[in-house]
Amino acid sequence: MMGSGKSTVGASLASALGYTFIDTDVIVEQTLQRSISEIFAEEGEAYFREVESLVMDSLQSHLRKVIATGGGVVLRQRNWGVLQTGLVVYLRATPELLAQRVEDGTGRPLLSQGTSTSVTDMDGVARREALRERLERLVIEREHLYHQADVTVELQADASIAQVVDMIADALVQFIDEHPSASSRYRAQQC
Repeated sequence: MMGSGKSTVGASLASALGYTFIDTDVIVEQTLQRSISEIFAEEGEAYFREVESLVMDSLQSHLRKVIATGGGVVLRQRNWGVLQTGLVVYLRATPELLAQRVEDGTGRPLLSQGTSTSVTDMDGVARREALRERLERLVIEREHLYHQADVTVELQADASIAQVVDMIADALVQFIDEHPSASSRYRAQQC
């Protein structure tokens, strides 16, 4: 979900693991040589989602990577096939926390879609409340998809990036311990 820290935390997690970090939004922007906002404005969300899916397809065989996706990547079933080639982490935050993090509203086309007033035209409390409402609608629409992730990490407003990385690492270790691979089970049986 936008504002959850996928890119920031993902880069830090990749560094801690010694993995390469990939941000699908950055790849889309570099490929089309336009910002996400420009792509949405000029081509529409459907076009963006198609390009995003093509980027996902191209990442399918990558190993030892931490990949940050756009929050809407879960909307297309075909993307789940790619996501499931690795471990999926959902960084869950309240709409209030998300609104606080994306308060300037810039570069977030879904925050102004379907309304006559852009959140960037509002001030202070009104802007944060409008953001919270829009983010809450997005969370409600997508929550059932996000819960298909292998691991969910509950974000707290006061958690540092390092603390979130530690929470993810702990959750991944627990997930792997609880879901050993077929080869691990085979080796254990041979001992």
